[in-house]
Amino acid sequence: MKKKVIIVGAGIAGLGAAKMLIDHGFEVTILEARHDHGGRIRKDETFGGFPIEIGGEEIHKIGSPYHQLAVEMGAVLKRDDEVSNFFEDVEKEELLEYEEFLEKYASNHFHNELINGMDKLDDSQSLLAYLKNKGLPDAFYQSFESFWGTENGASLKDISAKGFGLYESTRDSDLEVNLILLNMSHFDILEKAFAKIIPQIHYSSPIA
Repeated sequence: MKKKVIIVGAGIAGLGAAKMLIDHGFEVTILEARHDHGGRIRKDETFGGFPIEIGGEEIHKIGSPYHQLAVEMGAVLKRDDEVSNFFEDVEKEELLEYEEFLEKYASNHFHNELINGMDKLDDSQSLLAYLKNKGLPDAFYQSFESFWGTENGASLKDISAKGFGLYESTRDSDLEVNLILLNMSHFDILEKAFAKIIPQIHYSSPIA
């Protein structure tokens, strides 16, 4: 008799666990609270006829399991410093080049300041509260919501400033070798890699 396992969540971790268990002879049930799979990995094709990443954006570590999976699925990758990067100005409708955006909104400054001073932060203080204590204009928060919120899959009000600083200061990442996808989205990789697993998902099944 096969052993049965219930997996909560159909993000890449849940789908990866399901595939591994099924490959080892387990019977797996996947419960997903939302109506779609992918977790943080999503895409939007309504903007210009091409996929825009919503959630996962870059591959930070060469040789990681996900980097290997992307290559196996046929992804064409390129260093992000070899392509043009533009960000929407949060104050007016125009695009800024990456370095210009960072300079205008001082993203790197506050990132480094938070990491260097995280020992003085209260555990319960959110990233949003941390930034508001700096007396920044409201338009500023949108840029950090894009940089820090989207990157971590949550709103700034739900992310601990101290926890974020600790994570950023200790994570193992090849930050100078970030890779972007040229021929497919992260969601495409997920659907291709777990094509046999996805039909087994039970959607709209939240765990109370």
